[in-house]
Amino acid sequence: HDGYHALHARFTYSGWYPIFSLQMDYNDESSYRSIARNDTLFRHSPAPSLQGRLLAYVPLQYRRQAWTTQVVPSLQFYLDNNRWYSKLSKRYEYSNFMLWQLQLSTARDKAQRDIKSPLHAGMTMGVMHPLTRELYYTPQSLFSLYGGTHVGILSNDVLSYKYAAQRYYLNSTTRMLMNPLLSSRGFEGIYAKKMRYNALDYTFPLNMDLSIPNIVYIKRLETTLFAEMLHAQQSLVSRDEDKTYRAVGLEASFNLCPLRINFALNIGFRATLSDAPAGSGVEMVLNVPYL
Repeated sequence: HDGYHALHARFTYSGWYPIFSLQMDYNDESSYRSIARNDTLFRHSPAPSLQGRLLAYVPLQYRRQAWTTQVVPSLQFYLDNNRWYSKLSKRYEYSNFMLWQLQLSTARDKAQRDIKSPLHAGMTMGVMHPLTRELYYTPQSLFSLYGGTHVGILSNDVLSYKYAAQRYYLNSTTRMLMNPLLSSRGFEGIYAKKMRYNALDYTFPLNMDLSIPNIVYIKRLETTLFAEMLHAQQSLVSRDEDKTYRAVGLEASFNLCPLRINFALNIGFRATLSDAPAGSGVEMVLNVPYL
């Protein structure tokens, strides 16, 4: 999409508690925006951006009559090769962070044809701390509330809503180089001192038989219509620089199994119409849920 390429890979091992998950994110983005002066900051590295995330979490579950309730505390480390020259310390600093989170959720069990749980709700709270003494980077708090229910317009459809907010605890000069709140559907590259995010999704499967025996088995077309709105507050004192961004779009992907092996993937596209800096566009979506 507009010359931006990204690759995300994740490996999770659940042989014991806590469960460990390692995720690698690669992209060729070469700049970030500073909220202090609203200009562009270039990374002091010619290499593409490479970020690693090490996550440890304990899913405490309680099941009763097709309902699953979870309490999930987690600790996540963000380590990357993005480095920035600091005029205060006269040296290069890396934007590494540690994120504490607590998730509370309840959901009804999914049927085989469901994409999402037909009835679910949850809440996530978190605090992120920079792993550096540099004053450019400051902690932030995160909060999200979400839920969804079966509507009945189409078979196995789910209408879901998400509200999320994040806030930085600022020093006099601040750069904010991490943004775990936003989705990648229409609001990439937005950094603000305070943000509120709303998203409404309508997800439904289109079951069809387009399989070619012994070559590829297509289970269904997974479709999501979405609408998002983001309010970005650049100053905690004045609202002169407040901005509101909106995005609507469609994401559709085939859920298929190649050959006759236990290997599934989703491949499709995402079309987004947005007034955010990333703009509108059509992207290819490729996801390998599991091996």
